[in-house]
Amino acid sequence: MKVTGLTTYSADGLLYVKIDTDEGVVGYGECTPMRVNVQVNIIHEVIKPHILGADPFDSERIEESVMQ
Repeated sequence: MKVTGLTTYSADGLLYVKIDTDEGVVGYGECTPMRVNVQVNIIHEVIKPHILGADPFDSERIEESVMQ
């Protein structure tokens, strides 16, 4: 299974993240409500390039990749 997409949604001052996979599995997460506009930029510019194509269950590798 590989990550194929990442989408962010903002509602009522909260930020939500949706992750899509090539097998149709979808995951959702919620972020802190602090500085939503800054978080959106970080998610799309820093994190997204590292998770597209990655195994969503290999969180350790994803974290190491993002932190480099």
